[in-house]
Amino acid sequence: MGDDKAAGAAALLSPNRVLTCAHVVNDALGRELWSSERPGREHALDVAFHGSGTAGRGIARLSVWLPPQQRASGVVWDGDLAVLELDEPAPDWTRPVVWREMREGLGLRAWHGGGASITYADTVAGPEDDGCRYLDGQLTGAAIGPGYSGGPLWVRA
Repeated sequence: MGDDKAAGAAALLSPNRVLTCAHVVNDALGRELWSSERPGREHALDVAFHGSGTAGRGIARLSVWLPPQQRASGVVWDGDLAVLELDEPAPDWTRPVVWREMREGLGLRAWHGGGASITYADTVAGPEDDGCRYLDGQLTGAAIGPGYSGGPLWVRA
């Protein structure tokens, strides 16, 4: 998950685990985005670490799989989570994400999985619907599209 061909981003949970979307894993493996079939542990995923001008790489394998599921409304976001276990711990300079409650109107920044400093998109947390918070407001920076899924949303402040 590095450079402009990144399938998506991820959040570092611990030195040995990252959280991303199941559809990001599917994309990285060249599968249909909404496939619910669990990939095998033999599938190795390239993971790139970025931060303050520093970069690193690692290999990860699927540990937890919650495939995307379609609601009656047609939304496919239920589930859509994957925990990847790193073959070796993340670089020492990385830090796990700090989780915070999201509220409507909170200013947020999303980063593309390629890690370039110019590939951010600023947006605002919109209303919540059945556990899913939508992004709203006029976007600044890049448009949120392929390569942004799976990563944390940073509080702009």
